[in-house]
Amino acid sequence: MSSDEIEFEDVEDALRRADELAELTGREKKDVIADLLDDGVLNKSAGEDAEEKKDFLDKAQEQAEKLKTLLTTLIPIFALLMGIGAEGLGVLDLTDWGSESIWDGDNENNSVGCDPMWGYDEYGYLDDNNLEVRYTFQDYNNCGIEHFGGHFIITLFESGDETEQVFIHNIDFIDYISIEHTFMDLEGGDYHYRVEFHVVECEDGSCEHGDEYYLPTSNDYYIETVESCDAYFINEQAYILEDDVEKDAVRISADVALVEGARNCDGEQFEITWQLYEDNEVKYEHTTWEDGVVTDPDGADYTFHTWNDVNVGTYTPKVILNLNGEDVDDKWIAHTISIEEQTIQGCTDSEATNYNDAATDDDGSCEYPEPEVCEINLYSIMLGTNSTHATVVYDLDCGYQENELEGYNVSVQFLVFEVGSENNTSSQPIVWDTTLSYVQGWEYDNNSLTLTNFTSNNTTHYDFYWYATWADSNEDMKFIERKWLNRELNA
Repeated sequence: MSSDEIEFEDVEDALRRADELAELTGREKKDVIADLLDDGVLNKSAGEDAEEKKDFLDKAQEQAEKLKTLLTTLIPIFALLMGIGAEGLGVLDLTDWGSESIWDGDNENNSVGCDPMWGYDEYGYLDDNNLEVRYTFQDYNNCGIEHFGGHFIITLFESGDETEQVFIHNIDFIDYISIEHTFMDLEGGDYHYRVEFHVVECEDGSCEHGDEYYLPTSNDYYIETVESCDAYFINEQAYILEDDVEKDAVRISADVALVEGARNCDGEQFEITWQLYEDNEVKYEHTTWEDGVVTDPDGADYTFHTWNDVNVGTYTPKVILNLNGEDVDDKWIAHTISIEEQTIQGCTDSEATNYNDAATDDDGSCEYPEPEVCEINLYSIMLGTNSTHATVVYDLDCGYQENELEGYNVSVQFLVFEVGSENNTSSQPIVWDTTLSYVQGWEYDNNSLTLTNFTSNNTTHYDFYWYATWADSNEDMKFIERKWLNRELNA
């Protein structure tokens, strides 16, 4: 035996150590298994990396004899290594070397002198919640059978129950084929899969099923069950704000609490819809958003919405919690909200400076701007005399421009005194005349008073006085005075 050969007393044990031996020798696992099954010695007598090629017929004869002895005893071990049963090995009728054997000249699928040994190498894995099915279906004897084809069936099981099945059709290959398939977005649970290869034999335009090769079960794959984000309302309330004067501000409030064990809420946004129903119809509705991160120490975040100026009526409040388009909770609040017509005291006169358009009852508090009052104005006055008469012509008005103001009763006096009356408080008028007139608005309306029979003793100079006297809107006495002292009478 050469130094490159490794002989084993216990071939069964060596097969169990196929992975270790493959790493030790730098060979593929399938080549190690084929080499051991060939003659019980690691000597590269078989496998894809075999160094020595024997005469074709000699090798076929030798393999047939070895298969009779080795495979019959080692199939349980080989099945254990590969995770498959006898059918999965692709070795059909192992103990019957009769009409179905490699020596049967009628078997057109087999190369003369080579008995195929079909089996699976399974190396699936999990990628998050995706189960990546990976396996190689191969002839370990590399018989090179041409036109070998059919279809695979991959069946997925969760906790022993079939959940999904995939067909991969129209497969045609020589010696081996690698298959990949992904079961996407699986829920948490225990998974495994079964693989079947059904040979399809076609001749003269017709096809029929042939042999079937099974990988009865794969490795087990566990996907952790993660509770999705979930939440609910607590402490939901509805009420009228006490400090609202009009008593028509309605608030609905609630706490958003996460369901115990819920995860993955930090990046979520809860949509909260607040509603007020009247007569089974939504009259008021508003939407707010709440982070999935709970910050309140009690483990539930307080949130609310307030409507102002709600119309008079009776309302039933409701609040809805939605996450990613799905309602996770909704609550009808047990009591109704009634908005009543409010009695509001105030000034109801729109002409007043303190008019209150919300007031329903006038409380007598109305205030008005000071009215524009008549201010008596002496627009013009003129005195005319002759040897026997003195006439004063005057125009009294309200203000200094056109208006329609209410006026006052004005007393007008015209008096004549002897010269020097101004400095003599005891002087008495020689004659006088008085008239009473109502002065209002503004217009050209001259009035006059005339004095006669006051001259004597050829006196040519006199003192004349004119007065306008009235009581204003505050009952205060007002007057206007005009005087002409030491006035010479005209001839």
